[in-house]
Amino acid sequence: MFMKQIRALSIAGLLMVLLSGTASAYAGQGESVRLLDGSEPLRTVVSKSETVEELLQAEGIEIGEFDVVSPTLDTEITKNMRINIARAFAVYVSVDGQEPVEVMTTSMQIYQFSAAYGRSISRVFLHNMDVWLDVVEPDMLIELTSKPATLVEERSMIPFAVERVETSDLLAGTEEVAVEGRTGVRLKTYEMQHTGFLETVRVLVSEVVETAPVAKVIMVGTGEPEPEPEPEFDAEPVFEYTSVLTMNATAYTLSYSCTGKRPGDRYFGICASGMTAQYGVVAVDPKVIPLHTKLYIEGYGFAIAGDTGGAIKGNKIDLFFDPTEDLRAFGRQTLQVYILADQDMDLGIDLYKAVEY
Repeated sequence: MFMKQIRALSIAGLLMVLLSGTASAYAGQGESVRLLDGSEPLRTVVSKSETVEELLQAEGIEIGEFDVVSPTLDTEITKNMRINIARAFAVYVSVDGQEPVEVMTTSMQIYQFSAAYGRSISRVFLHNMDVWLDVVEPDMLIELTSKPATLVEERSMIPFAVERVETSDLLAGTEEVAVEGRTGVRLKTYEMQHTGFLETVRVLVSEVVETAPVAKVIMVGTGEPEPEPEPEFDAEPVFEYTSVLTMNATAYTLSYSCTGKRPGDRYFGICASGMTAQYGVVAVDPKVIPLHTKLYIEGYGFAIAGDTGGAIKGNKIDLFFDPTEDLRAFGRQTLQVYILADQDMDLGIDLYKAVEY
């Protein structure tokens, strides 16, 4: 009984070892791949390689620089995959009657070679139907004729630059266009080349500027305004007068502190006579000097009595100055005031001009 048990155990163990070995051998076989290497017969290999490149290395198959492997070397191995290796060989090519050059190719027929070689050198060749379907063989001389390319011209605009140049000849805050800008024109010439039956590419063959752009030049003012010169009078003007008065003189402007009015107020800048307040129009006491009387005032010049004032009584006179004048510098002065003999004298004063402030 004991011997039978040992024998039974031995047979069971042997079967398990055999089955285990068979399973391991089956699992380790790898994937079945069909391999076609150039003109060699199609053969099947079993490989554990993960990629096409690893399989070829494991099989000791070398790939030349111009050989073509399909699918690519980084493709993962799958069951029943087929790998094709197209071996490159040398042919001699003459283009447009030139000296033949050696070219490596894997093309099977002339039309395939013509299209592939044309793409590589950006040419398209005329179809020679006599040899169009001929098989390409090693060391063959292949004569190709280029198809004339179509030239296409394309024009585009070149924008002009804008230059800003500072000048003291213009007042600050002002600008002036010295040169008007002009857009330029660029001409590009392309060759329209066919690189396949339907595929077309454009190859740039030349690029020129037909018309150069002209920059726009803007002068930007930086100058300061020149102060307006005060009216110039002769140091000793020649005039005739009927009388001379010694008067206490003060000065006023259109400021609120002098007139009690602001720009926009009614009668702002208008004197009692209706004249416009300006240099040469002075305020007087009409009882002493009647309005519209033409005068010559020492240190001030020719003037006309055109305004009055509540504080201007007796031998007092108020002289108008531009708003920029410093009235404190004038203060109060005693001046000689001459009553002109020629009351029709042209003083050169626009008595009723628009008020400026």
